[in-house]
Amino acid sequence: MAIILLKLPRYTQVNGHAKIVSKAGRWYVKDTNKQFSTSYGMIPADILQSPGKHLIGKDEFCVVPAQPIDDAKALKQDVQRIQWKDLGVIAARIGVHKNMVFGESGTGSGGATSFFAPLVKTMYSYDIREDASIRVQKELDRLKIDNVTFGVSPIEDVETPEQVDAFLLDVPEPWSAWEAMDKNVKLGGFVVGYTPNANQLQQLVNDAPRNFKKEHVCEIIERHWRVHGMVCRPETADFSHTAFLSFFRKIY
Repeated sequence: MAIILLKLPRYTQVNGHAKIVSKAGRWYVKDTNKQFSTSYGMIPADILQSPGKHLIGKDEFCVVPAQPIDDAKALKQDVQRIQWKDLGVIAARIGVHKNMVFGESGTGSGGATSFFAPLVKTMYSYDIREDASIRVQKELDRLKIDNVTFGVSPIEDVETPEQVDAFLLDVPEPWSAWEAMDKNVKLGGFVVGYTPNANQLQQLVNDAPRNFKKEHVCEIIERHWRVHGMVCRPETADFSHTAFLSFFRKIY
């Protein structure tokens, strides 16, 4: 089982004020059967296999079992993937549940795949690159996620083995998917567009057939804050626009 290894910061007192002498650290460790190298030294396997807090030299380390979200964040990334702030809103807006059949086009690095698969009954994931499907399949095998079926296909040719409750479009030209969506999405089901550019959003919405009702269009702006001691202020570099989210529902 994978773990999260955390190093706690170490402080000293200088003129009555706490000063960091050793910074915090965080690592995702896949294999706990062998020692793990950090910039602060080697962490023995027996510690990696013992959840809780440990003192190694002068530094304190915490071993925490990895959760599915940690596994998803640790996937190797070779293309830009959907950010967590957007995935959370997608899940909430369409009401993801354990009996849902979910489809996506644009497997990519597997970020959305690994996020939604543990939440739904069945998932179908398509990409035009076979290597993307093979790579993500290996990662899901390691994580023991076995409810995803991969396919290699352009979005306009996608044919799911069964109709889906929701389909996520993370492709350069999502407007070319409407005919396939009509065949593959259940009555009452959702289509979600993830489009980084405004012109993509505009064409997707304008080309939507009448039986797919546009329900919501938004972008999620995330503002990071620095909170430490008496400091409480926005970070100077905001992580704001990633993409526009558009939600459609099949009504007939």
